[in-house]
Amino acid sequence: MQRHWKRQAPRLMSYGDPQGLPELRAAIASYLVQSRGLICAPEQVLILTSSQQGIQLIAQLLIDAGDRVWLEEPGYLGARSAMLSAGAVVHPVPVDGEGIALAASHPAPRLIYTTPSHQYPLGMVMSLPRRMALLAEAERHNAWILEDDYDGEFQYSPHPLPALQGLDQQGRVIYVGTFSKSLFGSLRLAYLVLPSALVEPFAQARAAFDGHSNQLLQAVTADFIQEGHFAAYLRQVRPLYRSRRDLLWSELARHCPALTPLRADSGLQCAALLPQGGESRWTSSGNALGLGLRPLSGCYLGAERQEGWLLGYAAVGNARLLELCRLLGESWRVSTVDSSGLGEQELEQEVRTAAAGGGGRGGGGVGGGGCELLAGLAHPGGYPLKEEAREKGDVLGPFPEGRHGDAHDVEPVEEVVPEAPLPHQGVYVSVRG
Repeated sequence: MQRHWKRQAPRLMSYGDPQGLPELRAAIASYLVQSRGLICAPEQVLILTSSQQGIQLIAQLLIDAGDRVWLEEPGYLGARSAMLSAGAVVHPVPVDGEGIALAASHPAPRLIYTTPSHQYPLGMVMSLPRRMALLAEAERHNAWILEDDYDGEFQYSPHPLPALQGLDQQGRVIYVGTFSKSLFGSLRLAYLVLPSALVEPFAQARAAFDGHSNQLLQAVTADFIQEGHFAAYLRQVRPLYRSRRDLLWSELARHCPALTPLRADSGLQCAALLPQGGESRWTSSGNALGLGLRPLSGCYLGAERQEGWLLGYAAVGNARLLELCRLLGESWRVSTVDSSGLGEQELEQEVRTAAAGGGGRGGGGVGGGGCELLAGLAHPGGYPLKEEAREKGDVLGPFPEGRHGDAHDVEPVEEVVPEAPLPHQGVYVSVRG
């Protein structure tokens, strides 16, 4: 940052290109071609302040009132609100183990919104045959595809599939990415990769919305990518986050056997299904301890909904993750055994007493420690119609002062990657950018 400030402060303090700093666009294009398999040039990259801004731009420029838009069911509430604000008729399309489930009964869309690399919120990766079928469906209906690759940097399979955009031969896929989870949310940098025909109108609309992103931060981020720091950082944190995911799964099996985690090989959070009928009660019980749980059912548009939670693990150190899972299990046990006849305040007191070691009505509680928690197991969604307040990375609640669950306080568990100083803290932040 000092280097850029000394060498080109006048340029970076002036108004910039609405499409983004050329150096950053070149760095992003090169990275995406090499690591995500995209087919793109720097001229196709549009720099934004958030991925939600990108979705909003797409909705405003490509959707007319009454147009049908396919959204995954369940899906991202920010995409739903953006499409509704543009006057679209939202059609929920169910997902299965291979991703969005195509069927002849679905009405013809103008746009299809999808999260193929890590379905939000359930976590499955769209299969290659399903990707090809989706591209064919878009061509048949002359529709656009919005590929939201919100955490595509964090794939743990030895052979991850490339982005959907890299398979597109018709120029129908618009790709959106963000640095909010791979770097940090207050950076406020995201990007679209557009078909060539859309670049000029989108750049003009970007200029009308808010001009351009911070010039200095664009220059610093470009250097961070071009000098290899970004790739090196991702190589270090992927094994770290994978080990935290594995620890979360094992601790949920130990403390919350009634939960069913949906196992995925990517992302920074996982969905866990609850037995039907108890989501509201169990969520209230966990939130009495500050766990920040938000219901999975809120991501559905239709009446048929699975109950559960989205649990984030990336920014929580191992010791804290162990404690949070224990407390989640304790709150589950108390609310399940003792909920009959208790009011909300009484139930909250029972949960707090048991977690602090006082036992409660359910019998002997787990001893020691009280319930001064950071909200580390929280849903990354759940803010309908409030784009300014949420991004998919919102899996963390407030932290105690000075604690950010960064990689430096991780304790080895089984085959957890050894600790090493990271080029960047890699905090999984609470805004999606």
